[in-house]
Amino acid sequence: MNHLRTVDDVMTHAVISVDRGAQFKDVVETMRQWRISALPVLSEDGGVAGVVSEADLLLKAQGADESRAVTAGELMTVPAVGYRSPAEYETALAA
Repeated sequence: MNHLRTVDDVMTHAVISVDRGAQFKDVVETMRQWRISALPVLSEDGGVAGVVSEADLLLKAQGADESRAVTAGELMTVPAVGYRSPAEYETALAA
């Protein structure tokens, strides 16, 4: 009997995302509205370019990020790490 969970078992299937040009306030509002803590940022071709997390937003809001980053593309963390099902969940966590 296999007790290992796969990424597919725990992942969100209906993904909320923003494009690189999404403004800071729109990213914050989207996270608030959907009650999520991170958003994939999509590139022009629809691929995942990076991720904006609450931590990225807090750094900007607290002034720790001295840059003029105001769009998702400027705020995002890169690279975004992704796994395709049926990768084992434990393997994904260890990365």
